[in-house]
Amino acid sequence: MDKKLFLPFMVLVVLLVSLACSAVSGSPEPSATLPPLATTVPLPTSTPRVTSLISDDFSSTSSGWGVGTDAEGSIEYVDGTFLFEVYSDYYIIWSGPNRRIYTDVRADVDVVNSSTDDVAMFGIICHEQDSQDFYFLGVTGGGQYAIAKSIVGQDNVYLADGTSASIPAAGQSFTIGADCGNGNLALYVNDQQIATAQDSTFTSGYVGLFAWSDANPNATKVSFDNFELRQLP
Repeated sequence: MDKKLFLPFMVLVVLLVSLACSAVSGSPEPSATLPPLATTVPLPTSTPRVTSLISDDFSSTSSGWGVGTDAEGSIEYVDGTFLFEVYSDYYIIWSGPNRRIYTDVRADVDVVNSSTDDVAMFGIICHEQDSQDFYFLGVTGGGQYAIAKSIVGQDNVYLADGTSASIPAAGQSFTIGADCGNGNLALYVNDQQIATAQDSTFTSGYVGLFAWSDANPNATKVSFDNFELRQLP
């Protein structure tokens, strides 16, 4: 894994495609957690999905996602799932299925969050650039969510964040979905839209999955399954 300094509310990482896992490390200030999140009411909207681009149940260890393990974290195929474990505090690790550029897509993935840290975040990355800039859409076991833009060397820009009772607690299986297209971003839990945002900085790029630890080492563990990427209408 490549290491880069983690500053409060900043993510600096290297794209995982067919190499090994990347991570973010450092000694952030005690306040280097997610920003305060306000309670919002989930929106009942769902988005039609058509034209499957990728469908992967992770039953084959040669399906193309980047894997790797070191002292900071691990991304591996395990028992028909795609398992992410973060061993260090304030680290983000991720993996992508290929180096293909996608535009106007909906990603869905089943997840079981076995993290013991309620602030550990996990979810979907989209419109990843070669410059390592991207959008991330994720949730925590404590019911927090975020839609954010990460640009290397800058603080994250939180386009939408809050809490939702629709996000299951740790130990439960559920589905995370993300729309990324035409300047519109949306986050779903069990096909229910819980947040939207608008930003047209990036309009296409790579896709991936991520897990992000907070202050507690060895406390982030997430299994992904049944990933599907579709073209938005």
